[in-house]
Amino acid sequence: MITFSQDYVANELTQSFFTITQKIKKKMAGSRNATEPSDLFPVLPGSYLPLNNPALEFIKYVCKVLSLDANITNQVNKLRRDLLRLIEVGEFSDEAQFRDPCRSYVLPEVICRNCNFCRDLDLCKDPALSQDGSVLPSWVCSNCEAQYDSDSIEMALVEALQKKLMAFMLQDLVCNKCRGVKDTHMPVYCSCAGEFALTISSQVCP
Repeated sequence: MITFSQDYVANELTQSFFTITQKIKKKMAGSRNATEPSDLFPVLPGSYLPLNNPALEFIKYVCKVLSLDANITNQVNKLRRDLLRLIEVGEFSDEAQFRDPCRSYVLPEVICRNCNFCRDLDLCKDPALSQDGSVLPSWVCSNCEAQYDSDSIEMALVEALQKKLMAFMLQDLVCNKCRGVKDTHMPVYCSCAGEFALTISSQVCP
């Protein structure tokens, strides 16, 4: 089975992906400007990457899925390298690296009002997320398939945001050098001459 998988990826699958990639590149020419998203990609809940090259995204996602099988790692690496060369993208360039195109935010202990089923709900990646692009997304219970109350979800998000804001405002300052917590208000530097920094970063990670 391992030998068959390796041969299949190295031969038939490689030829098929070359043909598909060439067709995508010809029919849906993307932009190399990484800051301008393309209209070819839908904007769904959790979307944050400026996707703009259909052929490149096809290569990254397909190779990422194939790389889950450790037995064909060498064949997949070669396939990825050849496909990227086909669309003139460097193998080790930043744009060729796979990144999850969807953010994730898990709302804990969401209770269904219909059946009282309790579970953690990923607002962006939930498999039962109902959306068609024309209306606001809605979430349904995985047990009885009843729709969750959007108002309660919104209030839970507001409460979570308020807690994060409160935690940020009341956080301790720590020394970059000795990692000690600042225990007085006036000193600009720590007793070890290190600078103080925030415990919770003010930058939002993608």
